[in-house]
Amino acid sequence: MFGKSERFEDYHFELGSNAVGFALSLRAGADKIVPASPNCQLVLPQAGTVRVSAGDVLWFLGPGNGLLLGVGVQARISAVRHCVVHVAQLLVRDSQWRQITASRVLATDLIRSLLGELVQAPSGPPSQRIHRIARLLLDEVQLEQTPPISLPKPSDKRLLLACAAVLDDPAKEWGIEALSRLAGMSTRSLSRAFVEQTGTTLGQWCRSVRLATALTEVARGGGLHEAAAAAGFAAPSSLCAAFRQATGTTFRSYFRTRPISTTQDEASFFS
Repeated sequence: MFGKSERFEDYHFELGSNAVGFALSLRAGADKIVPASPNCQLVLPQAGTVRVSAGDVLWFLGPGNGLLLGVGVQARISAVRHCVVHVAQLLVRDSQWRQITASRVLATDLIRSLLGELVQAPSGPPSQRIHRIARLLLDEVQLEQTPPISLPKPSDKRLLLACAAVLDDPAKEWGIEALSRLAGMSTRSLSRAFVEQTGTTLGQWCRSVRLATALTEVARGGGLHEAAAAAGFAAPSSLCAAFRQATGTTFRSYFRTRPISTTQDEASFFS
């Protein structure tokens, strides 16, 4: 758009400039690093689905949701399907905004339009109109409470062996005994060390891997039956229950493209 670069490093602008927008086109399986910035960064897919990881947590985003990355936060965008992503770097002065690490936001029609204006704007010093659009964009951002999928990594190489086995075959019913044998540790030592190094239990970590696997399958266009099978859940109902317990929402709401009625049957979304 107007010959704009798709390189994040080309947009480290002066603090006196409060907004810039650009577009990324990523083929399925491609990655893009989002470097840490002195500004907040809004990432919003226009088409396709992306997985965004920041540290030990990850989100899956479609056209209905974006992600606001806080000041100094580095992330990685991975395209689950071929996608076009709009990105805005926004200068924030409010201390409340500057405390954000990362949060999903609902991509309303107004937010999509405002971000589109920033993307379409020519390169160079922003006009007063662009300044006003950026301020309005921040005013319209509503942070969602949906938690990310958390996958903290242990530091012990033996524990990493157990983690790698689960990641390689998330559908397998891994028991603590089998993982202990892989790690060369007693079950008690494995359980204790895992909590100490990650802040979560091995069982909770395995559930997060399975949910991430299911989310990836759905993001690729698969249905709940395919997602449950890929993630090792006995039935779609078991997957939906685990997902709601972890995130407080349904798959349909998570990947929504517009406001929906919570009374509708989730299964109809995947039919």
